[in-house]
Amino acid sequence: MSKPLATVPEHWKAPFGPYRQAPADYGGEWWYVNPFNSKGTTGNNSPWERFAPKNQPEDAPLPDGFEAIFGKRPEFKDFTDRTAWTTARNHWDQNLKQFKAAGLPLWLGQEQKAELDTLYQSWDMGKPHFYGGRYGEMVRWPNSEVQDFEQAAHFAAFYPHHVIAIYQAELAEHGLEVPVGKRHPFVPPHVFPEPDEDAA
Repeated sequence: MSKPLATVPEHWKAPFGPYRQAPADYGGEWWYVNPFNSKGTTGNNSPWERFAPKNQPEDAPLPDGFEAIFGKRPEFKDFTDRTAWTTARNHWDQNLKQFKAAGLPLWLGQEQKAELDTLYQSWDMGKPHFYGGRYGEMVRWPNSEVQDFEQAAHFAAFYPHHVIAIYQAELAEHGLEVPVGKRHPFVPPHVFPEPDEDAA
């Protein structure tokens, strides 16, 4: 679909033209309305409801622990195109909408959490942050090199070495290198081939 515009000529504006202005909480831009994008979630002629996330009021406080886990709301200046920005913002908004609480599950004690902190940090993932959200009890590593890397809390707590191996495999998928001495033994050898294997 065509991108919304900041301004349009008067004769393009509804009711005589095909452009309608989104409300301020959706960005206030002018959207081209046609039969393929006209239906929003609350009615016709509001495509911004489907294609643009609603802005959260600036003064609305975030739930405790949310920003430490998911970061600040994505801003357009941090992206190279509108599509990537809109996708990131939608994802952030959905996480906020379905966020329940930050903190440890009832079955995980502080002593085990401290051991997990030490283990994950020793593999350069940073501290794990536990939270309840759209997929139940989950863990994220906000300081890791793989953006949005997360796992189920139970899996991360009881099978940490499997999680570390998955993380390192994702590093490889993103074209990031893991020093030879830091490669986890659970990661298959072909994930990080030696230089002579690449040349062969």
